[in-house]
Amino acid sequence: MKQRDIIAAAIVIAIMAVSFGAFQYTARYASTKKPTCSNITLQTLPSPDQKFKAIVFERNCGAGANRSAQVSILPIAAALTNEPGNVFVADLLGGKVPYVFFIWHSADGAEVITDPAARVYKKTDFVGDIVVTFREGM
Repeated sequence: MKQRDIIAAAIVIAIMAVSFGAFQYTARYASTKKPTCSNITLQTLPSPDQKFKAIVFERNCGAGANRSAQVSILPIAAALTNEPGNVFVADLLGGKVPYVFFIWHSADGAEVITDPAARVYKKTDFVGDIVVTFREGM
């Protein structure tokens, strides 16, 4: 084997070793770096026809992330999973949670009322056949 072939083989082996090490690091430690979020239910409101429910909840994803107020509309028998809200997401500067009120006007119409100072990240106007409107303030 020529010296050039030996050097090329050594370089390939070194690259493979570094790649394997990076893969092992990612597999072992990257998942521990992801924020762990939790949802705390503040209010559950069944729809007038009892087919759906609105859940107002606080979501906390740990240090470095603001707590937020969120709203999900789910089928009445469904549980709130550890996911963000499907209707509304907002927070306030300084890590405080904005106030959020949810009102069913009918089986297919609802309203979210929130703090005017809230930083809104998500507003969904429809969940299935349910129309959701939004208003700031009381």
